[in-house]
Amino acid sequence: RFDLNQIGRIEIVGAGKAGAGMAAGLEAALLSRVDEHRVSGWVNVPADCVRPLRRIHLHAARPAGLNEPTEQGVEGTREILRRVQSLAPTDVCIVLLSGGASALLCSPVPEITLADKLAVTRALAGDGAPIQELNLVRTQLSQVKGGRLAAACRAARLVGLVISDVVGDPLDIIGSGPTTASPSRAELALKILSDRGLLSKIPERVLTFLQLKCGDGSSIATTACEVMNTIVGSNRIVLQAAADKAI
Repeated sequence: RFDLNQIGRIEIVGAGKAGAGMAAGLEAALLSRVDEHRVSGWVNVPADCVRPLRRIHLHAARPAGLNEPTEQGVEGTREILRRVQSLAPTDVCIVLLSGGASALLCSPVPEITLADKLAVTRALAGDGAPIQELNLVRTQLSQVKGGRLAAACRAARLVGLVISDVVGDPLDIIGSGPTTASPSRAELALKILSDRGLLSKIPERVLTFLQLKCGDGSSIATTACEVMNTIVGSNRIVLQAAADKAI
């Protein structure tokens, strides 16, 4: 709960295939309570989900049906980072996450390219790596994943509203955890790639970057924000609702 009179701006950012619906619902709830000029936002969604909203911009971050990051997604993520970095301590940032956020919210570290990151993702997926391994590796190559979006935020408080598409609802794995610091380090990413025999199949820049990150402690993001993440939708919630209805 927040005293709306004590809050400056309310900035909504996020990514996911449910992003348009989440943004529309949140916008309607907020605009019934606060002046609309205090509310703004930017959410990366698939192109076929774009529709006009009053205060939140829905950005076409990838074509419909393509579950991979694109240059449009990188541009949208750059704008999201700019927005969260522009906030003041009196502001509140709300992050909307749902399935597909890993691909829709993409900002490779400066040392590698989007093509490099795509090559790593395709190599892992082609070898049958589960989503946990995919996201642990992608986290180490990103400026937003693994809690780095929260680390970039200059508001004193950040609220994550999450629809889980991962069994067990692990916040550091859903969408690669942009608002949740991942316990993984570069060493673990290298081990995953090594165990699958992929070290020779990924771009040299990626391998060099991960090797340089080993042991330096910078693999884990830290934030001064007060972060509050809430699972608002999941398999467990849906199954319980179905059970309640059946009873």
